Amino acid sequence: MVDTTKTVRFGILGCAEIPRKVARAIDLAPNATLCTLASRSKEKAEKFAAENGFSASVKIYGSYDRLLEDPSVDVVYVPLLISLHVRWVFMVAGRKKHVLVEKPATLDVAELDQILAAVESNDVQFMDGIMWLHHPRTAHIQQLCFVPSSTKRIGPIHSIHSTTTMPATPEFLESNIRVKPELDGLGVLGDLAWYCIGASLWAKGYQLPITVTALPDVKRNSAGVILSRTGHSSINYTRRARQQRKIVGGIGVGLDDDDFLVRDDLFGVESRREKPSMSSRGEAFSSEKNSKVLVLKARANFWNIF
Repeated sequence: MVDTTKTVRFGILGCAEIPRKVARAIDLAPNATLCTLASRSKEKAEKFAAENGFSASVKIYGSYDRLLEDPSVDVVYVPLLISLHVRWVFMVAGRKKHVLVEKPATLDVAELDQILAAVESNDVQFMDGIMWLHHPRTAHIQQLCFVPSSTKRIGPIHSIHSTTTMPATPEFLESNIRVKPELDGLGVLGDLAWYCIGASLWAKGYQLPITVTALPDVKRNSAGVILSRTGHSSINYTRRARQQRKIVGGIGVGLDDDDFLVRDDLFGVESRREKPSMSSRGEAFSSEKNSKVLVLKARANFWNIF
């Protein structure tokens, strides 16, 4: 049985941007503590620790291997390039330490199978760092909309439409790791589509689709990395920020969520009647009210998770 009273000691590999937020989350968790940070440059790690207000008790290493050798580390957080995930998960698991990997976990299913085999053979836990999936709000929606006994359930799902976009700057599109095939070959699919696909699978209880169709007309950069895709799931680096999910149920109720990824813990649900409209030859017409929509609302700061 897992000892839930034990303080879990985390070590972080690398000084990228996202570890700043994860480190704050670890500090806020009552059962976790950050004990080590490693970078290929000890000076860079020391600067990172100072900028983020790390405790003086956090040990700083100038190599990833030194952190893995530290017996005080229970879990290693790996926010490195996707192309490095397999190598370092193997190293972490080989040291009998649990591993938290930033999304997407791997470049393909074959690599994921290798990772799972490594953690299983070493009897350690593998965790995928998708914040919204483990958020209390997501559990609240699950109970509210998908539990058969709920009065607000949406019934059998007929369709799901999801959108995740962001207005990437010219600098991002030129130099970010997500547009470099040798660093992160999945491009927008691994970055933004990860959320759309995950939201659809979550809504269907992880029931896999019978067929999947991808439209070939996609926008790529000069290196061949996908920057946009459109369809039932729409993801894009060249539009204003948007994180939308619509799930249409079979009993006249739907779920309408304009920001399904990043919320704080102040959330609620309101019900409203949807009044469809149509237009013809410049004239607009309102239809009869014939469906109910659950509108999720929250006080959200778009990019500030913690």
